[in-house]
Amino acid sequence: MIKWLLVVFVYRKSIINFRKKQYARYEARNIDKAIRDGAAKATLIYDNFVSPTTYGDYLYVVLLARYFIAHGIETIFIIVDYEYRNDWLDLTEIEKKNFVDEQVKLAEALLDPSLAKIERASWDSVQQRIVDSSSGYFPFSTCINKREHIYGLCFNLLNQLLHHKEHFLVERILFSYEDTHRVCK
Repeated sequence: MIKWLLVVFVYRKSIINFRKKQYARYEARNIDKAIRDGAAKATLIYDNFVSPTTYGDYLYVVLLARYFIAHGIETIFIIVDYEYRNDWLDLTEIEKKNFVDEQVKLAEALLDPSLAKIERASWDSVQQRIVDSSSGYFPFSTCINKREHIYGLCFNLLNQLLHHKEHFLVERILFSYEDTHRVCK
């Protein structure tokens, strides 16, 4: 009985964290392989239907987009709009629209416009893009197809991707003073 209680209440969190890190390693290998194989385009999808109204979670996905851009890969950053998670119910329709507008503005300020294209789209439109092979590499495609959040996986993924990378590359990906100053304007 004690072993069962330990597994359920104590070790469960450790097991979940271990699985998240394993998945991050798997996804990092896939991303680096796609880059080595000459991927020309990547599409990142941030789905507001499964994401909270928070900036930190959103910025993890923006950092992932910066990883692709730092490697010279054209990046399409799609914000799935018009359907929202339950915690968005606390916002009025105007507040929802304003928050998504801010998401777009943040992406525009933090992503290189020569390699990034930021879009708002409905889920139906995104599904068609996923099927279309010309949209390039899709990180977390399994999660996206199931409409599961990816923001919770990006922290571990970024750690895997940036581990043992050249300093100049890490500097291009992480936010700088100039980036934060540009956002504050």
